[in-house]
Formats: sequence, structure tokens, C-alpha cells
Amino acid sequence: MNVPDYVSPIVAYRAWQWDFARSWTSTPPLKSLNGEWWFPGRPLSAKCGAPVARCSPTVRNNHNAPQIDCRCGIYAAKTFDQLRRMGYDRRGICGEVNLWGTIVEHKFGWRAQFAYPKTLVLPFEIVLIGMSEVIERLEGLTAYGADILVDGRENIALWARESGYNSAGLDFLRTRQLAAVAPIAFLTTDGSGILLQNGVPARHSAEIVFKDLRLPLNETDPIVRQIQEPQAKVVVIDLIPDTIRLARHVIHAIRKANDQIFVFARVARGEMGPMNAAASMHFAPDAPDAYLARDGRFDVQDAYIRLSMKSMKGWWKGGAFPPGGTGSPGGPLPPPAVPVYSPPGRFPRTPGPSVVAWAI
Repeated sequence: MNVPDYVSPIVAYRAWQWDFARSWTSTPPLKSLNGEWWFPGRPLSAKCGAPVARCSPTVRNNHNAPQIDCRCGIYAAKTFDQLRRMGYDRRGICGEVNLWGTIVEHKFGWRAQFAYPKTLVLPFEIVLIGMSEVIERLEGLTAYGADILVDGRENIALWARESGYNSAGLDFLRTRQLAAVAPIAFLTTDGSGILLQNGVPARHSAEIVFKDLRLPLNETDPIVRQIQEPQAKVVVIDLIPDTIRLARHVIHAIRKANDQIFVFARVARGEMGPMNAAASMHFAPDAPDAYLARDGRFDVQDAYIRLSMKSMKGWWKGGAFPPGGTGSPGGPLPPPAVPVYSPPGRFPRTPGPSVVAWAI
């Protein structure tokens, strides 16, 4: 689909829904966050769907969208950074979009009469499926004629309208898929509230032994059954900057298998500050329940006790002190614990920051 020659489109930024885990047959691959389908080869035309009561008196009759005094139109942001700040980069495919026709400008974006995708940036999560499945999903997207990139440290070209598939981009994707591994450790309890790894008390995060978990994680994996065991109380993820985005999907899969298990992330002390990569997970829906310092001492059990007391998820039921824990009548006091960061607002779990949905 070509933008009419006599039109100088505005290039803006927006997000589309795209289920990368399935192929598409009877329906187009892309749709707006409100469910409006975007069909390959033809522009999306805006229409007003606002209730009459929400329109100003001057536009209450049928009108062409958009109008200044209404909220209708095809929405897009002025910059990609603005799209990220609003949280839309985590909701599917982001990319550039051509806008033309009647356009209403706002501080951070536009509402347009016509729109069509210009560039599509696939989510990093596509590395979690095999290459044959990737090509199958890409075939549906190529029908739009928009350049296709994958979101990495910098956007990598996968397919271009003029030249087709990019071998370097596909090789990059294969490399990332082979690297889709997250180091994790399982901690159980002996029934008295003491966390164990392989039958030995887990006291220090520095002593935890990790094993590699290869993604994607599906319901038939033996590790899922291990997560669902009643004795399983904590999963620890060894978090490094290169695995942060993969870790989010590990956490999501773990909580899907067992929503009563705690997830701890072990990080270097220098990565626990507000301006580092690990901090990007603090307020995400799939954030860890607590962070442990990689060289921590006597922090594992302390984090478990405090989280159990807060959330009421574990063996802690209130009204009695954890055996041997702080304040336990007659029990030994534990050594001073390294402070453990627990994201605010985690108990009870709440969804991430709300985002105002765009009209189309």
C-alpha cells in the first residue's frame, strides 16, 4: 500500500497488538490496542465511536474523524521515547506509522484521519520461539510492505520491502535464541520454615548454586512440575543486565505455574540503584518479590520471613513467630541481615501502572 503521491505524511510512532506465539490465517496479524484490525494493503480510516454524551454540541452529529472538539482519530506519538514512557513498547509491536488526511496535533502526538504502518519493530520476546516459527509469523507481517526490525540493543533489520529477508538479521536472531537461558535455583522448606537447597539450609545468596533454564518454558517441562511441588517456596534468578528481559518471562512463567511461590532476583550491589538496568523491573507487573545482593550474607532466610509476613502466602499465618526467626520465643536471633530490596506495592500483587488506552 502506497501513501498517495500528493500527500506528505507525518511519520509518528504507535503500538499494535500482535500474538507472536501463533500464526495467522483468517485474520490480519495486526490490530490496535482497542481491537481495531489493520488490514494489509489498505489504510486504516478513522471513525468516531465516542458516545454522544462525550462529544461537544458542535460535533454530536455524524462527522468525519478526527475533530478538534472530539476524541476520535488514529492516535500516534511524536517520538518513540514518548511511546516507551507511556508503556506501549511492552504491549506488542511498536513502530513507525504514516499519518495523513485531517490531523489534529497535541502536545505529545497526533490524531489522524488515515494511517498505515511504515516500520514494524518486533518485541525482543520473539527470540523465545524457534526460527521456523519466526519465519511463519513474519510471513504474515511482510504483507504490509513495512520494513521489519527486531528490538535488540539496537534495532536489527529482519526484512525490508526492497530486498526481502536480511541474512545478518536472521543470524542475529538465531544467536539470541541460542542464548535464551536464565540461571535459576529452587529453594524448598523443611516444614519448619527453614529454606533449603538440596537439603542444605540456604543462608547466603553468595552460596546459592544455579542451573540454566532454557526458554521457552512450557507446561510439559519437568521444571514446571518442580515449581508446582508444595515444598517449593522460592525461585532465585541470577540477574545480569543481558538476561533482564528474559528474566521477566521466566518470572511470568513461574507465577503462571505457581502463584504462591516467591521469586527472588540476585544482583550485584552496583545494579540495585535507581539508575541501573535491574531497576527497570522494580515496578513491572513481573518484577521479583525481592532482590538479594550477589555477595549477601544471611539474607535469604531473612527475605523469606519478611515477605511471608507481608504477603501471607507462605507458611507464615500470623499470630506465631517463624521458628528461629526474629522474635521467636526462645529462638536464637539471626545475624544482622543485608538489606533486601522489596518493591513497594507488591503485596497484594497489583497490575503495573495503568495506561490510558488509545482510541484506535
